[in-house]
Amino acid sequence: MAAYDKDAIIKAYEEAGKPPYSTYHAKQKKAADEARNAFPALMTFKKWLVDGGMLEEKGKQHNSEAIAYDADWKDEDYEEFLLSYLPETVKQNLESCYLKWQNQKLKDELAKLKDR
Repeated sequence: MAAYDKDAIIKAYEEAGKPPYSTYHAKQKKAADEARNAFPALMTFKKWLVDGGMLEEKGKQHNSEAIAYDADWKDEDYEEFLLSYLPETVKQNLESCYLKWQNQKLKDELAKLKDR
């Protein structure tokens, strides 16, 4: 890792009035490249700002269940895979038959549990 003066870089950022970090970073990186000095990568700079409490970390937490059940999410292959498990009568009229089929399936499972 390059030998950055983290404190000096963060101080300069604060003195610049805390502009959007990506804009500030782009200007400083361009100036550093022209002067043939090293300036930290964007993700390093962002991490410094997050660690220093100057920037809120967003998008780090992923909820895979929420992503999987997102209404806008469509994967035709996966949809076909799921449909392959439905009986033919349900596939023919999905809108009206699916809930009836699901309800009957739950009743059957409940009956099996009661029989035990």
